[in-house]
Amino acid sequence: MKEKSYGLALSLLRIALGLILIFQAISIAPSLYDFYGEFGIMQSAISDYLATGSFVPSMSSVQNTLSWFHLHRDEVVTLIFYLYLIACAFFTIGLYTSLASVMTFLLHLILLSSNRASTYGVDHYLHFALFYYIFPGVGRLLSFDEGLKLREDHKNVMNSLVLKWMKIHFALTYFAAGLGKISGEQWRGGEAIWRSLMLPEYQFYDFSFLSQYHFVGLFLCWWTMVIELFYPLFMLMNRKVALLCLSQVILMHLGIIVFMKLYYFGLVMIVLNLFLFVLREKDILHFMEKKTKDPGVLGLIARKHLV
Repeated sequence: MKEKSYGLALSLLRIALGLILIFQAISIAPSLYDFYGEFGIMQSAISDYLATGSFVPSMSSVQNTLSWFHLHRDEVVTLIFYLYLIACAFFTIGLYTSLASVMTFLLHLILLSSNRASTYGVDHYLHFALFYYIFPGVGRLLSFDEGLKLREDHKNVMNSLVLKWMKIHFALTYFAAGLGKISGEQWRGGEAIWRSLMLPEYQFYDFSFLSQYHFVGLFLCWWTMVIELFYPLFMLMNRKVALLCLSQVILMHLGIIVFMKLYYFGLVMIVLNLFLFVLREKDILHFMEKKTKDPGVLGLIARKHLV
């Protein structure tokens, strides 16, 4: 018999991802036309050329579809951006969750494909996570649609399957990253960390002293590669080994946040690690059961629906 799940971890992850997407959108709003406008940093003619032959929707394809409205490029950018913000808000609070999930995924794809020069790893990780929420019944709890109630009919197989697929997908991205690093001489020789910390765009602190301590860079490079290459294997081992590996992964991403100032990337990776591998549904339910004596919302939920 296939395992059923409430999808509590996925529902909490939906809220966390939605908030990150909203804050990320707000942060780029002042430079919106610099990123996506006709005469932005990458002019629309260039971004259109890069998207040529692709079936992925973009600002230009939307503009062509709405050609009878005679919309200017910047008007299309404004329309897509505000629709995206609304979709993200609905996705986060769980209002018309199924439709909001699809719209957030598609609108995020349009933004992603319309200026490839300004996107990097965090955007692709966010997009891969959004993909799984278009499946029916996934992460629908803790929402305006379903309220704060847990009922037996909320359990479904899709939540369990999607959580497993996301774990496998996520683990393989770490393995692929580790494989790419170990094939590079700079990572094997310990130079990659030095280069990352000394690049002008990431040089927020003076790490020039590391030139005298080559073994530090060598250790950090191999530490990173071992974590990433063996991440899938560590996740299959017992929970203590998995949590030890996750603590090292989170430490690595905290280092990226502190020393390279890649806030969104580090935050998204930590959130995905926590909600996919650390926060288990049975732990959430156990916490809720312990709160049954509380007059708070969690206690009421547990008392009414988990007895």
